Amino acid sequence: MSPSASRDIRASRYIMAVVSVTAFVGSLFNCSILCVSTVEGTWILGEVFCQIFALISYSLVTCAIWLTALAAFERYYKLLSPTDHSAMFSEINTRILVVGVIFIAVALCTAPLYGWGEYSNYKGAMSILMSLSSELHLERSNLGNDTHRDGEYEIHEAIPVNYSAKLMTGQFLCSRRNDDESNLDLLIAITSSFIGSKFDLSIRKTSSSCQVGKILFILRANNKEAVDEVLRGHLNGLLRSDISKSVVSSFKNITNLDILLSVQLDMNIEAITEYREIYVPFQGIGICSLDFTDVNTHMLSSVLYIIGTTMLIPYIVILVCGIGVVRKYHSGRLHNHLEDYTYLKILYICGFTSMVFCVPYYATNFLNASGLVISVGANFFSTMLFYMTPMCVAGPYVFCRLTDMNISQKLLFTRKKTTLGSQSDETLSSAIRLETL
Repeated sequence: MSPSASRDIRASRYIMAVVSVTAFVGSLFNCSILCVSTVEGTWILGEVFCQIFALISYSLVTCAIWLTALAAFERYYKLLSPTDHSAMFSEINTRILVVGVIFIAVALCTAPLYGWGEYSNYKGAMSILMSLSSELHLERSNLGNDTHRDGEYEIHEAIPVNYSAKLMTGQFLCSRRNDDESNLDLLIAITSSFIGSKFDLSIRKTSSSCQVGKILFILRANNKEAVDEVLRGHLNGLLRSDISKSVVSSFKNITNLDILLSVQLDMNIEAITEYREIYVPFQGIGICSLDFTDVNTHMLSSVLYIIGTTMLIPYIVILVCGIGVVRKYHSGRLHNHLEDYTYLKILYICGFTSMVFCVPYYATNFLNASGLVISVGANFFSTMLFYMTPMCVAGPYVFCRLTDMNISQKLLFTRKKTTLGSQSDETLSSAIRLETL
């Protein structure tokens, strides 16, 4: 074997070895976490590791797909420019290309970490609008000429905040306790703490306006029971009562202000019921992954970006390489490179088989995000297929390496054996005919 041919084999084998390691490690890691989360019914490792796992899981799948595209391009380059291949895919260049592809693949998956999209174990969300109006509980005896007594006791009356411009609800809520926090910020923190401790809910975000005294809570539930508890509390009035008592008591303990808050809660019962029936069951596998629902304002662009950069572009590279080589082969220019051609054809077939494995995952997530009920079993199966995507390429390659024969050699051997068998049968038939004559 010539040194050039040896380098060609080393480059190809090195790339496929990295693909195989990435595929096996990624599939084992992702599927193990998926099974544990599904059994538990929710994510149990905390928010920080949720983000880390989602990044790692998507990166492993993306790395394997992009490295498969690199392997296809390497064979394509070998067939169309064999004289330059050894220099282009030298040992050091091959390692640099592999490291570069891995770095790019990981970087492509980081967008949800800084707000473009979202990695989460939750799907969808429900909202509660809380309206606040306040009254200060003051003593009339402190108001000069307005002081009066009833027998021996001073009369304590609830004086509306708008009794004075300084005490208007908006001004009170907007007034700052310190440089970093207003009264409204404190009320949001107290209410969020109460909701998180009393119900099995996670607060995704809040938005507020101190001028009008309104706070919008975007909430996510771990299960249907948590949603049912919120709905029951809202319908029987206990939720509003409990929040009012907790907020007033905690606010007074922190600020020493005797303030009477009037709390009103507004909910879209129909929207919350839809959230309960469609999105909560879908998140039953408990895995941290890309959220396809419109909770994030950049949902559509971020999902299309992830699909395009981590799946479509590398598969387009594989397709272009395959089409280019097939055209050259049928023009008769590659008949002396049948083994390389067959190897690339196998990469082409395995690569697009892996794409088929990705389709159910993206389809189920898009369908659920559009309002279709998807069962936990269907979500688990499609996610498992997605995590197993790299094995479509690595599996056949490792099998052939373990049997000490590459894929193209197996196919060529089978083809030659079939051809020789056909020729032997024809020779035997001719001999029989001659003997008969």
